[in-house]
Amino acid sequence: MLWEFSPDLDDLPSRFRHFSKNHERELVSCLANLEKILALLNDGIAFPLVVRQCSFLRSEREGLYRIGQTGVKSSRECRLYVHPDEKTRTVFILGVGRKESQQRDISDCKKQIKEIRRAQ
Repeated sequence: MLWEFSPDLDDLPSRFRHFSKNHERELVSCLANLEKILALLNDGIAFPLVVRQCSFLRSEREGLYRIGQTGVKSSRECRLYVHPDEKTRTVFILGVGRKESQQRDISDCKKQIKEIRRAQ
């Protein structure tokens, strides 16, 4: 069984579209890095090893990970927040934000993870 995204990249909530209006290059880079992670997972590499291989992927604890952008010159630092669920082989895309909103973003995403776990 292959890993998949939830929601699908084509169905991201409006906050992602709004964010991309001001930070398109950064979001495109983060999403490209997310695709790299999915490819590694689908090649059979365990998630803990993916974390070690990808310098742009960092744990925020409690099942939350942030993906940073790479290769974007003169950009604002942005983060894509995800929750990988190894049982369902799903990478939940939870949020996107800048460094300035990091603490609030992390808190909001951890609440979403609790809801995901309750629903399973």
